[in-house]
Amino acid sequence: MVDRHLSVESFSGSVLLPRFSASAARAGGRHPNLERDFLLPNFNFNASHHGNYVGIASESVCLVGLDIFSLVVPQQGTTLEFIQNFSSYFTVLEWKKIVNAGTSDEILAEFCRYWCLKEAYVKAIGAGLGFGLHRLEFHHTNWTHISIRIDGVESREWRFCLFELDKRHWASVAKGHPRKAVESYQRALTHVDIEDEEYWKRLCLPEPGFTLRAVEQLLPLLN
Repeated sequence: MVDRHLSVESFSGSVLLPRFSASAARAGGRHPNLERDFLLPNFNFNASHHGNYVGIASESVCLVGLDIFSLVVPQQGTTLEFIQNFSSYFTVLEWKKIVNAGTSDEILAEFCRYWCLKEAYVKAIGAGLGFGLHRLEFHHTNWTHISIRIDGVESREWRFCLFELDKRHWASVAKGHPRKAVESYQRALTHVDIEDEEYWKRLCLPEPGFTLRAVEQLLPLLN
């Protein structure tokens, strides 16, 4: 319910988490988007919730995907035993960085960051659960200047930002070119073939970060 109220707030200019850019119907049954508008040809949004946070991100031109991930300490077994269940979703390089991150908490944090980025990408393109996360490999410099390789090939048409909301929660926002969306999602967009100049101008806009709201502050939207 909270994410629905956030979608209303995003339309009026206020977004709970990152003010990237976000929408209300669903394209292909997966990715939410607004009715077509010549001023906001590709206006789409993505909501996510995990742990103590619910968020929404929106975009008027680019694709956008948001994922929030909360660190969960395994109740049984060791940290390595727990994350081993997910090893097939990571590349050899990513897995090496995860298991060698340091303490148990540091290993879990590294795991959360990579997972968060992968999910944001999949949500942005409108793909389903069947998309192979192992196809994605992320590179970064201390979790800035984040880049992606898809099936081993670097893709420069994407921008990723990773936010540490607190010591146990992360949020990732992915922004990409509309032509990278899955076919069913592309049909819901008006302006898929954006000129490169327009696209890069939009992609490189500075990101203002998060606008935080308590649930109580959203209650007036119920009226």
